[in-house]
Amino acid sequence: MTRSPDAPKAFDSACYAPFVAMEFDPQGRVFTCCTNQLYPMGNVAESSLREIWHGRRARNLREAVVGYDMSSGCNVCKWHVEHGKQDAIARSYDDLPVETAEPDWPQRMTFALSNRCNLACVMCSGELSSRIRHDEGLPPLPDAYDDAFFDQLREFLPHLEYAAFLGGEPFLSPENRRVWDMLVELDHHIPLSITTNGTLYTPLVEQTLERFPCSLLLSIDALDPDVLRRIRVGVDPEKVLENASRLRDYTVAAGTGFGFMYCLMTSNWEEMPAMLKLADEWDATIQVVHVSVPGMSLEELSVDELAGVLDGLERAGEKIGDFGSQQATWETELHQLRTALAERRAGQAVTIRRAKPVAGVELLPERSTEPSGSEQRHRAAVERITRWAPDAAVLTFAADDSGTITATDLPPGRLAGLLGDDWIGRRLDDVIDQARRATGRDLWLIDHTAEPDLRDQTLIFHHGPPRRGGGGGEIVRVVSVSGQPGGTDDRGTTSYVALDDYYAKFG
Repeated sequence: MTRSPDAPKAFDSACYAPFVAMEFDPQGRVFTCCTNQLYPMGNVAESSLREIWHGRRARNLREAVVGYDMSSGCNVCKWHVEHGKQDAIARSYDDLPVETAEPDWPQRMTFALSNRCNLACVMCSGELSSRIRHDEGLPPLPDAYDDAFFDQLREFLPHLEYAAFLGGEPFLSPENRRVWDMLVELDHHIPLSITTNGTLYTPLVEQTLERFPCSLLLSIDALDPDVLRRIRVGVDPEKVLENASRLRDYTVAAGTGFGFMYCLMTSNWEEMPAMLKLADEWDATIQVVHVSVPGMSLEELSVDELAGVLDGLERAGEKIGDFGSQQATWETELHQLRTALAERRAGQAVTIRRAKPVAGVELLPERSTEPSGSEQRHRAAVERITRWAPDAAVLTFAADDSGTITATDLPPGRLAGLLGDDWIGRRLDDVIDQARRATGRDLWLIDHTAEPDLRDQTLIFHHGPPRRGGGGGEIVRVVSVSGQPGGTDDRGTTSYVALDDYYAKFG
């Protein structure tokens, strides 16, 4: 992986996000960016912000990317760059000043402090939408950010040059309002970026826009009202488009940025030409996010189905002719689909695709409270998982902190086309890649859980997309031996971050 030298740096690195950024999720976990959701630097319930920013896991991640090692949860960007896509998140940090490999403070923070949301989007989950959790009969997520967190945050805020607000609907989050109030109190009026679903234009929204120079990103997946209603359950399409116009007018007057976030999936691919054309007409940016939720992803379509999608888009593009400022985006998206189709026809797996929980399906029941690492705990975990996937094979193995597998109790037969001996002495990402080639099918990671001490983990794999109600697949139970028994050695998960582009659900 190579990096475009957009700005001089004190040192070379595949990515500079770990040196400049922190991101908070609704469960209190702290990451370095939105695409690396596998490798948390820490949790605010367990460590202070200073301890997280200067801690071992943060240092390990920085050392990895300086060595152009993208295995610590950074494989999404690696895949994008290697496949000619220029929208890798890693590239967005190239123009930031980085003067030292041991920064005192982050320059950027991304706040997804709450999952409060008034919509139930079909590609979302209860982790990011309180409405989905309510509709599924689940209790609200516990509030992860207490007064102690905000007290710690106060000393970080004056050093920020930029802050982004995501997660649920940001304008519904009281936690976000606390951050905004603190910034005003500190007289630190930095640029903000807010990703909104566009359903709200309230006095609170107006007040926030007046207090800060805000760039706005509108999450909208169709201009056809019926399509939008089917995707974003609970939305009023007319109201969203009305609010979109008002929000755009604000950014024009304020001299800030306005853009769209468009989630591309099987139910709305026909909308992409119109979305790009609107972005061009409005002089807006647009982020095309390929949905990888099972049953919705274009990547899981058959060869004939994918060819039909590509043909339909090409014909629509010919009618439009020119996408203006979005021509490069249009060509990039078509190139990605053509590449996927060519690889599929050649019998090659495209990559390990990200999978999220299907609405209404609890992939893994609530974790046991039995002692971590005990045989009883192991048996209970296997029993719970196999109830969901009765045809699955279960494998326990140990790995050191370099990601090398050291032992396995593979049952008779093969797992993912491999014998147990094929796992020993190899890194997990290499084994998974071999399994993908051997089966000729995409390998879906359904879930990934970690215990509080970061030592016991469970991975569930499917050959092909999962189905509602479960079934099939193969399960890998991971037991790390790198941490100290009964301790909190944060090396415990470094063995399992080398998988390609996937959804990871911790705890």
